[in-house]
Amino acid sequence: MLPPLLPTEKAVYPARYGGDEFIIIYTKINISQVRSIIETIHNNIHKLHLKHEFSPIAKYVTISQGAVCGIPKQEQTIRYYMNRADETLYEVKKVGKNNFGVSPVNREHI
Repeated sequence: MLPPLLPTEKAVYPARYGGDEFIIIYTKINISQVRSIIETIHNNIHKLHLKHEFSPIAKYVTISQGAVCGIPKQEQTIRYYMNRADETLYEVKKVGKNNFGVSPVNREHI
């Protein structure tokens, strides 16, 4: 049986975004809760030990995550949030794959 990869106690809206990319939208949570959730997702993926025979990174499937958190302002579109999350993901990958990071969208919500 697979462990739950997403929390079930919050409003969670996951969707496939690309070939191997996903987007998950949460509502009414703060940046520390986001950090805790993505760490849980990371650990649950790791526990699965899914073989990845052709990866130059690891023998098993890894996960890199970039997340943003903030209260939307009127001028901020969903595309703005997605771009900020993508920027965070690329910063994470610069450090090394199989990692995660969270950035505030608006500095006042750190």
